[in-house]
Amino acid sequence: MKKKTWMIALALAFSIPALASTAKDNPNQDFTGTPVTVETTDSEVKITIQNVADRGLPDVSIWSNGVRVASYAEIGKGKTVTHVINVNTNLVGIQTFDIVVWTRLGNKNFQDILFADTAVVEVKGYVSFRANGGVFSSGLDYTGWEAYSWDEEIVFPANNPTRDGYVFVGWATQWSSDLLLPGITYADLVGGNNTMTSESIWAQWEPVPPTTDWVAIITAAINEALDGRPIQSIVDTNNNGTSISLSIDGETYVFTSNGAVNSTKSLVIEGVLYKISPQGNGGFSVSRD
Repeated sequence: MKKKTWMIALALAFSIPALASTAKDNPNQDFTGTPVTVETTDSEVKITIQNVADRGLPDVSIWSNGVRVASYAEIGKGKTVTHVINVNTNLVGIQTFDIVVWTRLGNKNFQDILFADTAVVEVKGYVSFRANGGVFSSGLDYTGWEAYSWDEEIVFPANNPTRDGYVFVGWATQWSSDLLLPGITYADLVGGNNTMTSESIWAQWEPVPPTTDWVAIITAAINEALDGRPIQSIVDTNNNGTSISLSIDGETYVFTSNGAVNSTKSLVIEGVLYKISPQGNGGFSVSRD
């Protein structure tokens, strides 16, 4: 958790028309040296006022972005008070807090600024990569959550996940199948919606095409069964290489496969039945009945 600290003991008094005067009715009531500390984390701004004087510090108020967030009738001598302002952690990006600490002295309309500064807090978004059926080299199917600034570029894993029978093709979100391009920022990833404080990125896969040239095998087998009579046409493979269409003597026949046909197929040409059967090696056999 990132933490920043400001320690200021201002000897300077600021004046606001109708509220303050540069003159003091009693110099002994000058508290402008009172230490004020502001600490920030990614979820809060903490203001601490320490009265080091030997007398009470009267009528203290804390303002943030022009709004009074705390007030004290008096802070006793040697006492310390702390006020916490919660950061809106549901909004990714930079949040600023203009902090002013006032004190009112005596019965006159005098005010002194004990502290005036701007606290800056950054809320980050978190990204995790999911193997989506695969596995990373770590043995896990996900990566840990990494924090990103709003305009920070997303870093893709150095080693892509693997998946048996599939080829890795890129990364995408659950809400869009479009592949993410290098250089994308967190703001781009969430579509500019700074209320999205986390996002998962999913691996995208395509099946590995069959290594066996089963189109050539079945074509040669049918030609052999037809005593060299050629197939009139063969349509390109479709369905990601899982089927072919053959045209023989004006008739079209479709055979499906993932390297081997799913079941025995047959066709009849001029009254002769030809059976096309899968073999264990991913090839085909053709027989005549």
